[in-house]
Amino acid sequence: MAFNTSYKRKYELYKEHLATIKGIKFTFREIDILVCIVHNRGEKKIASMLSISPRTVSVHVYNVMNKLACNSKDQIIDFIESSGKLPLFREYYLHLLVNSNFEKQLTLIARRINQNGTTCYCYRNDALTLDKDLYQSIQKHLNLAHIKLVEFAPSENNNPTFELRNISETGYYRDLLKNLLEVLNPPQREQILAEFEEAYQKIENIHDGKSEAILDEDNKNVKGNTALFFIKTLLKKRNLIIYFYIIVLIIPLISGLMSLTKILTNGDTIKKNIPITEVPIAIKNLEEFLEAVKNLEFSSDNSRPDQIKKNHSLIKKIEKILEYNKIKEVENYLSKAEMSAEILTQYLYNLQALASYYMYNMQDGEKAERILLYAKDLAEKYVNIRGKINNDFSGLKNEEVFVELEIVKDLPQIYTRIIYSLGRTYIYKKSAIKGKKYFELAEYLGNKLGLFEGYMSKINGLLVIEDRLADSYIKEDKIGPAIKFLHHITQSSIALSNDSKSYIADYKPGATEQKTIIPKENPYNLFECTTRIIGTYSKLIQINNDVKGIQQYISEINKYLQIDEKSGGGLLKILDQVPEKKLANLCNKLANLILILWQLRTIKDFDIDDIRLKQTIITNLLGGKTYDGNKDLIHDNLALAEKLFTLAREKSRSTDFTKADSYKGLISTYQLMLNHTHGLLESQRHELKNQINILEKKITLIKNNPVELR
Repeated sequence: MAFNTSYKRKYELYKEHLATIKGIKFTFREIDILVCIVHNRGEKKIASMLSISPRTVSVHVYNVMNKLACNSKDQIIDFIESSGKLPLFREYYLHLLVNSNFEKQLTLIARRINQNGTTCYCYRNDALTLDKDLYQSIQKHLNLAHIKLVEFAPSENNNPTFELRNISETGYYRDLLKNLLEVLNPPQREQILAEFEEAYQKIENIHDGKSEAILDEDNKNVKGNTALFFIKTLLKKRNLIIYFYIIVLIIPLISGLMSLTKILTNGDTIKKNIPITEVPIAIKNLEEFLEAVKNLEFSSDNSRPDQIKKNHSLIKKIEKILEYNKIKEVENYLSKAEMSAEILTQYLYNLQALASYYMYNMQDGEKAERILLYAKDLAEKYVNIRGKINNDFSGLKNEEVFVELEIVKDLPQIYTRIIYSLGRTYIYKKSAIKGKKYFELAEYLGNKLGLFEGYMSKINGLLVIEDRLADSYIKEDKIGPAIKFLHHITQSSIALSNDSKSYIADYKPGATEQKTIIPKENPYNLFECTTRIIGTYSKLIQINNDVKGIQQYISEINKYLQIDEKSGGGLLKILDQVPEKKLANLCNKLANLILILWQLRTIKDFDIDDIRLKQTIITNLLGGKTYDGNKDLIHDNLALAEKLFTLAREKSRSTDFTKADSYKGLISTYQLMLNHTHGLLESQRHELKNQINILEKKITLIKNNPVELR
């Protein structure tokens, strides 16, 4: 069973199992003391671990002894052992260690780094949605780090300020620590995080049975002392007779087995020159790991909110697979011909799914690329050894790659997924054109195998590259080539949105049944295609000087957005069926469109009718509220753009690209307000400049630390 790291787990153990033991009631703190006693901690160690004085510990020990009517710690241990709750005490102790290690890092932050204090804020709405116990726990721990928690970002504050983001119950300690590390410079951040992760891994290994050591509050092994302690516990008088009979029975049995081995081998040891293929221990461990995670349903599917949540909950368990990438004998053995194809494909499947998680949820294209290149290289080596050839896959035609992969069951499908994901890493790294060869190969293989990756290589790969090329032509004022690309993107996206073929999605090696998807009927896919169409039409509006043509594009966008009561169609009909990141992307695109229309009307003096479009947006995305304070959103494009960019920011996780896009959009909006809004008070101008300054700092943080601080 996975180690439950919820900050509530210790209290749950107390409330459900330990508040009353054999009819005797104990306080929460008394159980803390009892658990430490059972794990052979002295009073000074207990005091350090619980952040209380040794005198307080002595008082609690005295009270416990009175309740139990005993006068020694051995008698306390006898009582706990006879209660049958030792396993619960062990789990409770591990949670004490996690909390102690976490609080140690917080005090380090306060004492060495954050002496002047820092302000941390979360938006009012976020604070209200937090569980009350979670909010109080966050407050308590922030205080230890000398950080003040407020519900609004202070407009004037000389101390460093950062935003509290993405704190979950299950990943509480890691999530909160990563938030706090924003106040540190990169070397300090890495050192503290490494210390916490090292101690946490030791604790998790103990829970998983990979280590029998017990840690003290400094995370040092005290295995020797603990072993002696448990030997003393085992050798109770009442157990001596049982152990005596066990010894009497086991020794003859071992002796008999040794004799039998000698007879079978004719008294000789196995000769070294007999060819035996020995499976490395690391491979055996890998096989056990793959078997353990086989049914966990961790997936590269990031289209469904429920799957995204499941992936978040499983990520720490799946990440352990990366340990095997570092072991050279694993790579050497996996690429051997005698290696089971099933193990290899399972290994590659999990690597691809993990890389997708880093890419789509952490925006870490670099890390995803490293994992995928390793997986690609491993697959190609295996095929070469199996086929007794030495192909350079980069020099093969698409058809030839397919023929080579076919010799290994399930490998063509997994390889296709790896290649598609590899192409996507270049899009996330802002070098999309380098991913073109991967998308072309994945499109060919996917179509050949009936995989959804073939379809996605077009909509999320090759068309994205064309979109980037169109952008570059627009910047160079080469309108003709830009329009050609944009029209092709639009036509292709419309065709893809109407695709009624059935594709295999999220192919799993060895599965008897595979999930399928029909693009035309899939909400996520329809949202993706339609959002791309709207973005393309917006760019055509931007570069068009024909008012009639602009008006036609506006009507087309409104048609794709509006809910068609007869057909049930329309992008806004399926908002609740897609991840919030996709909604944030739509809000950013629509906000940019509103700014484009404002510029055409204000700067180019075009007579454009966009009222119906804005009514559709306000009704479906902003709850139908046409006024924001005294701002008329129907007639004030800048105010409407600000609302949409703000909504995009609120719907984005800290690691989503849509977060940075919303910051950039808000900066553009505020600059237009400063330059073109008549009658602004000096205080209003000051506030707009202050907001621009804050947002520019956030974007700088994202550029410098794209994963940690986005």
